[in-house]
Amino acid sequence: MTRWQWMAGWRAALGALAALPAAVGQAAEGLPLYLMEVPPITINQAERKGIVGDITLEALRRAGYAHQLVVVPSPRALALVPGLQDTLIIPLARLPEREPQFTWIAEIMRVERAFYTRSRRLGSFAEARALRSIAVSRGSAGHSILLARGFAPAQIVEVNQGPSALHMVRAGRVDAWYNPVLEAELLQRQEGGLHLVQSELLGSTGQYLACSRLCDPNVVKRLGAAVQGMRDDGSLERIKAGYLKH
Repeated sequence: MTRWQWMAGWRAALGALAALPAAVGQAAEGLPLYLMEVPPITINQAERKGIVGDITLEALRRAGYAHQLVVVPSPRALALVPGLQDTLIIPLARLPEREPQFTWIAEIMRVERAFYTRSRRLGSFAEARALRSIAVSRGSAGHSILLARGFAPAQIVEVNQGPSALHMVRAGRVDAWYNPVLEAELLQRQEGGLHLVQSELLGSTGQYLACSRLCDPNVVKRLGAAVQGMRDDGSLERIKAGYLKH
């Protein structure tokens, strides 16, 4: 071995040692997990993270991964995660325009959506398109679905996640509210007052545990297997039933 070769090997060894603390620190912190709050599908409470949240945490435990929870508004999470690496996100509706932006690990559940009005029961997207204004959560899959179904941007009123749209319909400020059924029913129970009229179920999507576009294949494989194991042993449905029985 020449002196030059020995020096090159020595420098490489020093570089590996210098990188080791960073790698160990990253492993200790765990995989970043972006959670978008859509109660009861995902919530941010100390002991409960919602249907998809609790299932995801159990899948992480079974797969042997620690996690670092990040809770931010949906538009921010949807903008940030595609450009990151090895970063999980829940709950993510699988839409055509999102397909190339994320790595799809496992479908956790199906989510149904509907329109809510003060008195009129809508039976189709065509009937809803005749309305003047429809409230929908900002940056949500519901907003994308309405645009794909031919609703004019001027008809769509984007609002923050939560009860704002419910109050707007009750006050007559918009004609309807388009939202996941589970969340709409929960919000109406929590807020009290006039119970809105629900349309036919319109706009079902699969809600996924997903990852950033650049994602370690081993993470995808192990988490996918963990979710499938939960489906096989019944624990996935038990977690879901625990939220839906209330």
